[in-house]
Amino acid sequence: MEEEISGKWIFENGEVIPDSNCLLIESMLKNVFEKINASEDGWTKQYEDKNGKIWEFLGTKIMQNTL
Repeated sequence: MEEEISGKWIFENGEVIPDSNCLLIESMLKNVFEKINASEDGWTKQYEDKNGKIWEFLGTKIMQNTL
């Protein structure tokens, strides 16, 4: 599994659409990760994957916590 996945929103044909990485992140948030923590402002969230690895979600970017 990747250690960092960054998505982008693209303006195309008058619409804002997610790129394939945004769709991958969305799928992982629904099917792979369990939320374990969130910052007070809600912008940063921590998730645990099925292997016990901790990931941080920052808007359109998710990174494995290597600490």
